[in-house]
Amino acid sequence: MKIIERLERQAELIREFVEELRGEVSYRGIERLVQVIIQALLDLGLMTIAALRGRKPRGYSEVGSVLHELGIINREQAELLKAMAGLRSMLVHMYAHVNKEKVLEAS
Repeated sequence: MKIIERLERQAELIREFVEELRGEVSYRGIERLVQVIIQALLDLGLMTIAALRGRKPRGYSEVGSVLHELGIINREQAELLKAMAGLRSMLVHMYAHVNKEKVLEAS
């Protein structure tokens, strides 16, 4: 699959997840969709970085910074992506201690 097609497919997948999130009413469903959307956004960022031959981020928290360095997103968007990466990590690794209000706020 060509690079542009992969990026477009990933963006479409994100749009589909966001649309599904709009109709979700259960907390666990919202939590899972937020996690999946963030992961898909980070994956899109990594695909973009690879396509543009940017430096490899050390972790998900650096994806936004590298995209900013490449001129793809602004500083505010880079910081938002970093915060989203932190929320994703919390959802994945500390599911028993998740603050429900923060998840609902992020959705």
